[in-house]
Amino acid sequence: CGLVEVGIIVTRSKELNDVFKQIVDHNGKSLMPKYGASTTWMGKLEYRLRSRRNGGCPILAIGIKKSCIRDE
Repeated sequence: CGLVEVGIIVTRSKELNDVFKQIVDHNGKSLMPKYGASTTWMGKLEYRLRSRRNGGCPILAIGIKKSCIRDE
């Protein structure tokens, strides 16, 4: 159709899993199950892009790394 010329996806890198494992909610439960393998992250995205599931549209994929996270 030519409706989309390029796609940009910003998601988390694999190394952010370590950060999510350390974060707990107000009940003391880990947040990692909320951001597990069923949600989009760079590992899942790379697989899909390599298998050409992007419909031929060029994709710029940006993975947020641990160095981008700051605890204040």
